[in-house]
Amino acid sequence: PLPPVRTFGLGLAYGVISAFLCSTVVVGCLHVVMDRREGKERVKSRILTLPRISKKIVEFQKSQQALVIIVAILICAVSILGALRLETEIDLADFLDEEMEIMQVRADLNQSYEASSWKFVYLFFEGEGENAITGDLEMLDQLSWLDDRLAYVHGVVGWEVGSPSYEGPYTVLRDAVLGDSAWGEQHNLEMFGEKLVEIDASSTVDLGAAFANLSDNDSVADPLTGRTWAERVGRTINLVGEEIHYMRMEIRVVAATSGESQQIIASFERELGSVDQPGTLRSGLAGNAQVHLGGDLVKLQAVLQGLTTSQVESTVLSLIVSLCVLLVLTRRFIPAIIVLLPIGMATLWVAGSMVLFGLKWNVLTVMVTALTIGIGIDYSIHIWRSFETELENDPKNPWKAMEKVISTTGVALILSAGTTVCGFLVLLFSPMPVVQDFGLVTAITVIFSLILCTLFLPVLLTLNAMMNGTDNNAEAEPEVESK
Repeated sequence: PLPPVRTFGLGLAYGVISAFLCSTVVVGCLHVVMDRREGKERVKSRILTLPRISKKIVEFQKSQQALVIIVAILICAVSILGALRLETEIDLADFLDEEMEIMQVRADLNQSYEASSWKFVYLFFEGEGENAITGDLEMLDQLSWLDDRLAYVHGVVGWEVGSPSYEGPYTVLRDAVLGDSAWGEQHNLEMFGEKLVEIDASSTVDLGAAFANLSDNDSVADPLTGRTWAERVGRTINLVGEEIHYMRMEIRVVAATSGESQQIIASFERELGSVDQPGTLRSGLAGNAQVHLGGDLVKLQAVLQGLTTSQVESTVLSLIVSLCVLLVLTRRFIPAIIVLLPIGMATLWVAGSMVLFGLKWNVLTVMVTALTIGIGIDYSIHIWRSFETELENDPKNPWKAMEKVISTTGVALILSAGTTVCGFLVLLFSPMPVVQDFGLVTAITVIFSLILCTLFLPVLLTLNAMMNGTDNNAEAEPEVESK
């Protein structure tokens, strides 16, 4: 749902297609041209292999099959617990280096002045459909109730002393009555303690008429800001004649980080509730007005939810697409699952490692799970396909076939992964922390994918080959006896 994430995905897809075309067409043609030796015997290059290391790796896998599987599963379990603790946050500090002068000034402001981290949350009221807001007395009661509740919403400026700081229809009416009780009597309003109430229950309360009267008053209403009554009404009420069509409340809150913003928005949503929840604002105004929550903090919350949604959906879709591709390649369900399993485990390992490095989900790292599948699936396919080829030459000795795979394809993957890791680690030199985190997490992704595909996947492939070989031999014995 986020345009930057879509653009990033399209850019990666285009890059993969371009790299595929260059490596298969351009590099292939150059390889043929440069290696052509007319009239001369072609010099055969020596392929880099590590037979001793490969043999030791396979011997360890063969002797410690259960240990390899159990350790991989345990790491996955620990990673899941760690991933549940990861938070999704976006802050200005993610995009700028803390050593920059502007960030030092920002830190000094936050420490010296509490108001430096003030932000605004807006409540918008509108009539049902295209009608004006009705039920003036119910609206007054609900606005009075909300005034009390805001004093208990953590994050609202002034909640500690029970005096929430906000501007809205209720504060305009309250200040008008406090400043001129005769004006309040004229509109059947008075202060009862700290509450604004009706004077005579037998008479009506017409909030539209009261606001229309104040909108013609150009005297100063707020000595601190210098705003007149007309200006204050214009900032909170939309009038058509003496009918109220829209109202707005501007509430000051303290939110220095996106995590605090999430808590504040969640608190407001609980107070607003729904039409079906008795004791909430929306339920109290049902049939008279609709209430909407808005402001930059709400937009930020939508972005954070969009990041979480993008991560889950992209990961699930990547797994499904990868499984379909593997089913086409293997034409068997179990081998397809075996090839995909290490990559799914790598995504868990990466999420767990982020806790160790003190990282959080942000606009870039949130895409690393899908990126892990895209990078790691190549390693799995190469190992599996090479093993299938070697197994055809020596079907009775799968461990020997795997040793050849590790010494050839495995070495190639190690070299390939090494260059990829170095390419992403270059991002650590970026002045933007969010880019540094992305480079580190992606490098870890490549390392984990390589480890699981060269240590864990071979155990699964050889066990599956041995089981299939045993089944084939068991089916062949009765046929031999009958002959």
